[in-house]
Amino acid sequence: MPRLIDPPFRAGGCAIAMAMLAAPLCAQSVTSPAASPALVRERMVDGMIDQTAEAKALPAATRAALFQAAGMERLADGRWTRCTDDDTGGSQGLVALYQDLNGDGRPEAVVRDEGIFCNGHAGTSSIVLSQRTDGSWATLYRNQGYVSFLASRGQDDYPDIEAGLPGLCFPYFRWNGQTYQLIAKLDNDGQACDPN
Repeated sequence: MPRLIDPPFRAGGCAIAMAMLAAPLCAQSVTSPAASPALVRERMVDGMIDQTAEAKALPAATRAALFQAAGMERLADGRWTRCTDDDTGGSQGLVALYQDLNGDGRPEAVVRDEGIFCNGHAGTSSIVLSQRTDGSWATLYRNQGYVSFLASRGQDDYPDIEAGLPGLCFPYFRWNGQTYQLIAKLDNDGQACDPN
């Protein structure tokens, strides 16, 4: 699928991501290639999917718990969103993925907040959650845009993430045991690039 260049995001993407989501999208330095296993860009789970069958089948109470863990509010019309300023009704939460990604027996989830009012040209923001042993949810990663999970993996066997953002230069992140850390910025041909 072609990806369009969004000049406002390319010019100030770090500031936008930090201001809107408090995401560590651009603040981290790129990990030295010699310090970590090779990045394998083959997608295990494509972030552009609407919703997996498992996510569609979730009980309402589980979806509500995921929306709350993602920082969303339930609006009077029943929609969940972080974008409560959108009075057009276009912003809406969606549980896109619900599965055990690292084989520890507990599920991870991707919660998206769909809509351009707060997400601009990206059209969505994504929050990756992991269920703790006590049943509560922890935020592993968030960004403005989509997330795809890759074949290569970091600590605790969490898959690497490709951040699907507007533009032609995409950041890749690896779990280091505490956070998803930026490890590369690559174009569609796998060449190093700079999104700014």
